[in-house]
Amino acid sequence: MARLPSSGSAVASLYEESTTLPDLISGLGLAPLSPDDEQKVRQDLEAVIGRGLHELASSPKYSADAKLQITDVQKTLRRVARGLKAMARGRRREPAELSAIEQILRGRETGFQRVHDIAAANEIVMALAGMVGDRDKAEAMVVDFANHPREIEKACRTAIETLSRIRGESGRPAIDWYTEFVGVLKVIALPNNIKPNVSVNPRTRKAQGRFLDLAAAVEQLLATSTWRSRCSSAWPTLI
Repeated sequence: MARLPSSGSAVASLYEESTTLPDLISGLGLAPLSPDDEQKVRQDLEAVIGRGLHELASSPKYSADAKLQITDVQKTLRRVARGLKAMARGRRREPAELSAIEQILRGRETGFQRVHDIAAANEIVMALAGMVGDRDKAEAMVVDFANHPREIEKACRTAIETLSRIRGESGRPAIDWYTEFVGVLKVIALPNNIKPNVSVNPRTRKAQGRFLDLAAAVEQLLATSTWRSRCSSAWPTLI
């Protein structure tokens, strides 16, 4: 069975359910980011999430979706296509079915929450962008899927056909997104006179420092608790 090849270009939105970037900065007692700096931090963190998503997808230890199979993604695309076809014909859909379709189509907005959904959504967006000639327009149409069921159904079937042409097993290279995350932290830290280093508490032997506190806070925007735990264990060796 062929594995879904890595494109290396996934981007996902920040995970701001429990806190937002401005609130997080304020809660740490740091100077507010300028509009330009906030935009840069957001864009860079979204890229970090995308790169980490690829690593997550390749790790059986951290993800049930590891070694994502093309056939699995195709099954999801067929399910979405059937639902959208019925929607386009005016057939009433059950709320649970609509919710499932929405979860898949909006999978790219949910950080590390569901790698399979993000993979399927990425394939749909790429296929739709080829049809309409504009990536941004394709992304907007996918979000507003209820008003574009026919176009997105066709994109699903195009994506299925494209995936059928992939042969063999395509592994996913390891991507070091930790270093890039540290780079994003520096954009916040340096204007606040926070040095990008950590110290070790002589009593507890645990890493500590303002930069580490910043890392622990900002990583809330990246992922669920599994990834926050994994990130935290890595910072002392990376900063």
